[in-house]
Amino acid sequence: MDGQAYSGIPAWGRALAVLAAVVVVLPLLAMVLRIDWGQFIPLVTSEPSLTALGLSLRTSAASTLLCIVLGVPLALVLARDSFRFQGLLRSLVLLPLVLPPWWAGSHCCTRSAARGCWGRPWRCLDCG
Repeated sequence: MDGQAYSGIPAWGRALAVLAAVVVVLPLLAMVLRIDWGQFIPLVTSEPSLTALGLSLRTSAASTLLCIVLGVPLALVLARDSFRFQGLLRSLVLLPLVLPPWWAGSHCCTRSAARGCWGRPWRCLDCG
């Protein structure tokens, strides 16, 4: 092997990894370059920003709690028990992990919107 150590990663794999890194880093770099840093603190401490942050924190806390309360027992049953339709249930549980998150999110938002099929029964009076 002409003096080079084998790394186990082919050149095409490294090229795709570089492309993936560019796809992730470029949008972040573009956002950082467009920020008006002089107005950053007033913007992130404004009422709309704090409201959005509060909503995000409450949503993530509720999601984490649901995952612990419902997900851990389900995972234990799927991993250590055997029952009819176990494969189907496992597939349905894994489905959100393999669907692109943007598609799942937009689908859920569309379905649960005030005029969507899930949101219609819960529509508030001022939603239209």
